Amino acid sequence: KEGDDIWPNHLGKLLNLKVKNFGKCGASNDFIIDSVINNWDSFKENDYVIIGIAYHHRFDVPIENPELKKFVLSTMYWVEDDLKNLKGEEKEKIKTLINFDYYFANNELYKKRHLKRFEFLQKLLKEKNINVMTWDVEYMQHTTRFEKISTATNGKIDDWHFSYKGHSDFTDMLYKKINNPTLI
Repeated sequence: KEGDDIWPNHLGKLLNLKVKNFGKCGASNDFIIDSVINNWDSFKENDYVIIGIAYHHRFDVPIENPELKKFVLSTMYWVEDDLKNLKGEEKEKIKTLINFDYYFANNELYKKRHLKRFEFLQKLLKEKNINVMTWDVEYMQHTTRFEKISTATNGKIDDWHFSYKGHSDFTDMLYKKINNPTLI
């Protein structure tokens, strides 16, 4: 319904805490890890840091061309149509990224590498006495535990993101975990 909000804001209201949402739609794990590193000094003891682990085929490649930057921050599957607008070296760079995505980014060893980095970040945050939780976006796409937009619209909108009810239910689950630390 109108006025519904996303889970970080719901959770902040339930806990009566200020929310700093460093998330970005379509972000890669590279972006997420960099975000934690870049905001490290703003995390204080007893803060809650909740990290969503993105799809492993999303990755960042530092390219100085600002026009290409938008391509490498998203899923590579989305850029194939844009190749026709590129020429020469720029086109080869994007083709290389698409090939990496296709052949390597969904490899189990690549996924394990990302997860190992997130486990290390969790360990560092906990050593700083910060409450940390992670959740896996890929798992959330495939679970029916939290309602998706496609379900809420009876398939009229093909979208696996949380519906408003999904955001609310996800908030409730996190709230319960925060209030019962043995679940974290």
